Amino acid sequence: MYQQAAATTGVARVVRSAEFHALGIPTYDESPFIAGHDLIIGEVDTFLADAANPSTARVPLTPPRHEHGYLPTNPKMFTSLVLSGRGIRKGATLGHVRSLDVAPTIARLLGLEMKDVEGRVLTEALVP
Repeated sequence: MYQQAAATTGVARVVRSAEFHALGIPTYDESPFIAGHDLIIGEVDTFLADAANPSTARVPLTPPRHEHGYLPTNPKMFTSLVLSGRGIRKGATLGHVRSLDVAPTIARLLGLEMKDVEGRVLTEALVP
């Protein structure tokens, strides 16, 4: 059944509950808010729908947009980041920013240092 689901057009990945912790997700037994034991994750440009006919289960998003239900590790997934306030350089444009870079940047603004983290300080957004 899992191979069939994974091979379905529009499905990027089937995540079994044993893989949840690696994604930072609690298992069904650990949280009553997890709706089911496994996840079916669609391709970024697809919205998956429950349908009796598999050919109608994949609905292209036109225009493409990003919503909940996709893994943030997908390189096509980006969100907006707006920084404002003391210490932020006015009019700075950053381009693509990783979520991992937000916490070290906020720490720097607070006069703190985060050691041994994967993210970096977005110095190009900060007042020198």
